[in-house]
Amino acid sequence: MSHRETSISWRNRALAAACYLGGLPFLWRSIARRGDDFPRRHAGQAAITFLMLFAVFGAFSVSIAVLSYALIFHRDVYEGVHLERHLLTLVRRMTLCWMVFWAFGLALALLGSSREVLLVTRLAGNARLTALGVVLLAAVYLLAACAAPFAIHASSLCRSDAAPGDAYFIYEDLGKVPRWVFTLGFYRISLAAKERWGPGRVVALRLSEEAILRSRAEGRFVFLATHGKADGLLCDGKFVTPEDVSAMPAGEDLAFVYLTGCDSGTQEQAWTGAFAPAKVVTYPRLTAIVEHAWWMWFEGPKIVRAL
Repeated sequence: MSHRETSISWRNRALAAACYLGGLPFLWRSIARRGDDFPRRHAGQAAITFLMLFAVFGAFSVSIAVLSYALIFHRDVYEGVHLERHLLTLVRRMTLCWMVFWAFGLALALLGSSREVLLVTRLAGNARLTALGVVLLAAVYLLAACAAPFAIHASSLCRSDAAPGDAYFIYEDLGKVPRWVFTLGFYRISLAAKERWGPGRVVALRLSEEAILRSRAEGRFVFLATHGKADGLLCDGKFVTPEDVSAMPAGEDLAFVYLTGCDSGTQEQAWTGAFAPAKVVTYPRLTAIVEHAWWMWFEGPKIVRAL
């Protein structure tokens, strides 16, 4: 019999395709109750396909953990073997492989074909694995639904207008990362700032030299989420140095500055002078995003409340 089933209705094809497009948790029970084998077969394959995606995400998470550990504790290994390039290249290749499986499964669903998809079809025969794929995808939707109100509230706490504030969050988004990701990371500090100084006192700005100078002149608490080297903070393809910052007058209320840039601690005295009279946190080594995220959630709020 041909793999191409010309008798497959467009409704069943749409049901099967919807499973690959993310509708699986909402369609799983109704498809299971239906007597049609075609959508049921593709629902199982879609579940395995998403399970493969979670495996890729797991590999990415392990890579981030390994890179973070190497950055902080084994700089020689990180730089000597180009660990980041090798691990992230592996994850990218895994992602591309997954995209091929996903696109092939979706295409077969739309074409009304029951052709087997290598390992996917075989694994789809395991009820526990397919159920796991459905549950994990449903958990992602549940997590997104729970996180959405916090992300919206976090964004509402952070202004980006010209009015002065007390807490400044300057971030490098690389032109790709949405603003809400950063404001959500800054959420607990924003709540502490609202408690300490009242509403509307948090300013979140995309990284620029102007934003850095503004935060120094107007803020009490400043968090500079930037890349950097011993030469300075990387901003718009050049380095902002302590001398550049010192060229403009500092605000009298400036009390605390946190620099995420790698090797900023090699100029610790210069940065302390540039942001005087504030206490300045720097790092004389490579730094990892996860340690800064931890600091923002668990240490930063305490600092703000104490100012």
